[in-house]
Amino acid sequence: MTMHECPRAGAGRRSVGLLGFVAAAVLALAPAAMAHGGHAGPMVTLLETRTALKAMLPEGARITERKEQLEAEDAARARTSLGVPVEPGVYAYYLARDRDSGRVLGAAMVREADYDHAEVSLAVGVDAAGHVTRAALLGVNQKFVPEFQDGVGGGFLEDLDGVAVRDLGARMDAAPADAEARRFVLRHLRDMAAVLATLAAGVQ
Repeated sequence: MTMHECPRAGAGRRSVGLLGFVAAAVLALAPAAMAHGGHAGPMVTLLETRTALKAMLPEGARITERKEQLEAEDAARARTSLGVPVEPGVYAYYLARDRDSGRVLGAAMVREADYDHAEVSLAVGVDAAGHVTRAALLGVNQKFVPEFQDGVGGGFLEDLDGVAVRDLGARMDAAPADAEARRFVLRHLRDMAAVLATLAAGVQ
C-alpha cells in the first residue's frame, strides 16, 4: 500500500513556529485528500490536522520541518530494536527541540495511506523516550466512514496515549483478524511511529 507523505517539505530543513507549521500541514493535505474523491466519496474530516499536531508536539518547543532519508541500516536497526519492518526511504516529519538546550523533545508525522481505492489520513507523535504522545485518525473517504468509526473510532485514539513504540505491534496483533480497519490503522501508526523514533534518535 502506498503511503503519501504530508506535509511535502522541500529539501533541507527549516524552523517554523508551531502555528505556521500546522497551517502548512493543513494546506499540504488538501490535494491528497481530493485525489481519491471518486466512488469512495469526498474526504470526511474526523479531526482537524491543526488540532492533532498541536497536541502531539510539546508547547513552546522549537519546531523544525525536516525531510530525511531513512537509510537501510537505520531501517534494519528499527526492525531489530523495535520489531517493526520499516522501509528505507525519504520521510517528511517535524522535530521538536528545547529552545534553550537544543535537546530533542519529540517528533510528529502526518501521512495518508491507500485503502481500497480510498485514503485514510493518520497522524502520530512520539516523545524522546520512544512513547506515543498522541495518535489520531484524521479522516477517511465518505464511503468508509462507518467502517472506520465502528472499528477504530475517530479523532484521537486515546488508548494509544503513552504506549511504547515497540509495543504498537502487539496492539495490532491483539486486534481480531476480521477487524480490518483497526489492524490497518494500527499497522500504519506503528510504522510511522517507528520511523519517527529512529530518525529522531539519530539527530545530532
